[in-house]
Amino acid sequence: MTFYESNSNFLKKQYPSLAELFKNEDKNASQIIMTRNNEPNIQISLNKGDYFLHSKYNAREEAMKWVQSIHPEIKEAKHICIFGIGLGYFLEELLEECESKDVFILEPSVDVFDQWIRTRDIKKVLSHPKIRIVAVGADAYLPLQVADEIAGFISGTFKLVVPPIYKKIYPDLLMNFETSLKEMMIKSISNMQTNKMYEKTWVSNILFNLSTIIRSSSLLEMKDVWKNTGTKAIVVGSGPSLKKDVHYLRTLKDKCLIIAAGSSVQALQHFDINPHFVVSMDGSAINNRVFENIDTSISPLVFCPPVYYEIVDQYQCEKYYVGFENDPITKYMMETDELPTVLSTSTVTGTAMQIAEFFGIEEIILMGQDLSYTEDEYYAPGVNHVTEDEKKKKVACTNEWVENVDGGRNKTTESMEVLRQDVELLVQIMKYRGISIINTSKKGAVIQDTTWASMDDLIRNLEQSEPQDFDLSKFIAAPNLPDKISEANRLIVKLQNISNDNNSLCIALKKLIDSINKLQKAHSIRNYNKVNNEILKINEIWNKITETEVFIIFYNYSLAHHINIYMRYVPEIIESHNIFKKAELIISHLGSLINRMKEFSPVLENVIESSIKRLQESK
Repeated sequence: MTFYESNSNFLKKQYPSLAELFKNEDKNASQIIMTRNNEPNIQISLNKGDYFLHSKYNAREEAMKWVQSIHPEIKEAKHICIFGIGLGYFLEELLEECESKDVFILEPSVDVFDQWIRTRDIKKVLSHPKIRIVAVGADAYLPLQVADEIAGFISGTFKLVVPPIYKKIYPDLLMNFETSLKEMMIKSISNMQTNKMYEKTWVSNILFNLSTIIRSSSLLEMKDVWKNTGTKAIVVGSGPSLKKDVHYLRTLKDKCLIIAAGSSVQALQHFDINPHFVVSMDGSAINNRVFENIDTSISPLVFCPPVYYEIVDQYQCEKYYVGFENDPITKYMMETDELPTVLSTSTVTGTAMQIAEFFGIEEIILMGQDLSYTEDEYYAPGVNHVTEDEKKKKVACTNEWVENVDGGRNKTTESMEVLRQDVELLVQIMKYRGISIINTSKKGAVIQDTTWASMDDLIRNLEQSEPQDFDLSKFIAAPNLPDKISEANRLIVKLQNISNDNNSLCIALKKLIDSINKLQKAHSIRNYNKVNNEILKINEIWNKITETEVFIIFYNYSLAHHINIYMRYVPEIIESHNIFKKAELIISHLGSLINRMKEFSPVLENVIESSIKRLQESK
């Protein structure tokens, strides 16, 4: 059997997505040339010229020297990502030398990887237990995917290593990957902090909003309504630049779909402009202040289930809902696979953009999306849920800067940068799906991968668009009241069953806590047999807990921050051969998670009780 045949069989079993890659990707011109030490080497042809990836004399020795040269950088790293592995020599020596727990691999050339599986045995090295991710290819979206995966693993020091030849021949792709890594790690930290902040709030809002969801319609009927029609959407933000272009919206009311993202509805009503609908997703109580001083009877509301429930309760115009892909609770409670969903983003602008895409709109215009303090201003006129003093203090105390669309700089904050980068990531994803995003926010922050254009230049073409009726009620059927009453009854029974399951889980948690306490005592006296027996008991109880629906749906969602932290240590727990070290990790990390679950259990019970009352009152 040839290297290619045996390696291909291995990939089909261990890395099936990689095995499929070679059927679909075009390969660059390359050829195998033996080194003087009789090792396979590869010469690749790129636009810049021809390059050997390894030494013409001794490829293994070259790789060994490279790893030795970076040893001071990697010796303390818990996680290492290698960008470029050539024909495997760099990777083999790295795995031999490094003491890290996790190794992530990104090889930018499908052709190089293909030649590796044709000329050398890859099975041993790619079976190494330290390897967590193997990604191959150079398409624009791959670095984002890999960076996102890596960010979910990291629980300690991280180091990116790059063989010198890859720095030379792939500088742009490497820079893109480094940027993606940085952005994804910042986003991961931000998401974890957000999950921790809203761990109790989101589940409360979702369950409290069930009483409104059953009396409202989803956006399902709007799927691709305007696909291939040339219809454009304007997603309006509340940035300072809005005041410079808001007047154009009056003439575009029947030409473009106008979507108010969150607090921008205040500015639009201030200028006597009514959007076709408002989008709200923020679960915090402070979000309610946005809607306290506006007329909620004019424009429909599109809400996501985690939004603060009082907003939905008090809103007077038509209400429609759309789910988040990472919200298992709504799907579970509504028992449907037809719930329209969008990616969860840190800014309502991202939600609004995706709704426009769901409607089939292929060109989205951003207005008032400054994502910075343009000209040292915080919001557009009329946005008043934050006091003037608060606005001035926030602008005055910031000392970070971001490039604006005019080539100058705007003040910004770390949290606002997370929002901007989140929008940029979504823009890249949507661009990959064929959606064009135009940014018209004058002097706003640069949003990568959008096309900058002034509304002054766009308005003439937009005004020539055919008039349309953008009233959502013309497309979406009103809910049937008798159906909603039976739906309320079904949800009440389901919530009662969840309450029973939660009580059973509490009993299992008490047993688990007892076993962890026994494990701690056995560990303190270094009793091997007792430590081993308690670990087996803990594993059995924990497996049963994690298989329950109430854990999978509710605890997994609400305690995502704490579960994420624990999961980052699971590989280390599994792979630890020292029983006492394994016990320490379980006591520390699983023990911490169990305590959080114990605290959350009565909170969930109270939320369920209140949700049942709300559903009974809604009938």
